[in-house]
Amino acid sequence: MILDVGCGGGLLCEPLGRLGAEVTGIDPLEENIKTATVHKSFDPILQEHIQYSACSLEELVTETTGKFDAVIASEVVEHVNDVETFIRCCAQVIKVLIE
Repeated sequence: MILDVGCGGGLLCEPLGRLGAEVTGIDPLEENIKTATVHKSFDPILQEHIQYSACSLEELVTETTGKFDAVIASEVVEHVNDVETFIRCCAQVIKVLIE
C-alpha cells in the first residue's frame, strides 16, 4: 500500500495503480479529489487499485498508523507550515517491519 500525500489530480497515483500497486491518494482540497476521481473513472483498472480522500495527513494518521509500505509527498513539503510534524506523521503511517 502506497500513500500519496497531496495527490492533487492523481498524476502519480494512476501510473502506480496501473502497475498493480494499491494506492491511497489524499489531498486537503475537495476539488482536487473530485478531479482525481473523475479522471480515475476513465480506466477500469484504476477503480480496483486507487482510493481518494479529501483530508490532511494529520487527519489520516489517527486511523492509519502503520498501514502503508511507502509515502509519497511530491512537491508538498514546500507548502507545509510545520515540516517536523509533517515528517513525523509520514513516519507514523509507515509499517514497521521487525525481523
